Amino acid sequence: GPYANLATDGNMDAWTKLYNLAKQDLTSDANLERLLGNNADGTRNPAYDVLVEADNLIDYMLIIYYGGNLDAPISNFLGNTRPNNWFGVRNRTGNFGGFRFFVHDAEHTLLDLNQDRTGPFPAGNDSVVYSSPQWVFQRMWLNAEFRLRVADHIHKHFFNRGVLTPATATAMFLKRKNEIDRAVVGESARWGDAKRGTPFTRDAEWVSAINAIVNNYLPQRTQVVLDQL
Repeated sequence: GPYANLATDGNMDAWTKLYNLAKQDLTSDANLERLLGNNADGTRNPAYDVLVEADNLIDYMLIIYYGGNLDAPISNFLGNTRPNNWFGVRNRTGNFGGFRFFVHDAEHTLLDLNQDRTGPFPAGNDSVVYSSPQWVFQRMWLNAEFRLRVADHIHKHFFNRGVLTPATATAMFLKRKNEIDRAVVGESARWGDAKRGTPFTRDAEWVSAINAIVNNYLPQRTQVVLDQL
């Protein structure tokens, strides 16, 4: 706790500015472009801060949705009213771009084939300290032009062997699995009995979990999330 935003470096000024601008009517293209540091016609305005890297935000949220992340950037375990487990950075020394976001602490993912984290969820509606990248995304989603931009990313990642298609996602998953296949033995030796008397082991629980994701989750999840979107 207290499951509220804070600045680990610098201050909350830029995030608060982003929050306040995002509370405006973002069905307006002019208001949306302002978040991106642009004039109403989409051309760059050097007098405006760039507050969001839109393409990064979209890809970040598509990963959150695809994984069915229950605990980031909005926590299901807190009634979807509080943020958790998100990091964002912005270069504050000059006009070098907006906030970029990073997936963090994502063990509550790849669990339920039909998990739907698209919301919209209330966390952030009433206070900047409870806002998150997902709250910003939900606000920007109100804009038709932004939804077209999201659609372009969906087409890129969910089709034609994109990273969130079954074949590509499975190959990436198994590559990572192979990298840590033997290291998991050490992990189970160290932590396997942290939650129960009979230790979790690589050959039983870990291999079973891998097989469940490969056989049941990854082949179908792409279409499930497409339907949700």
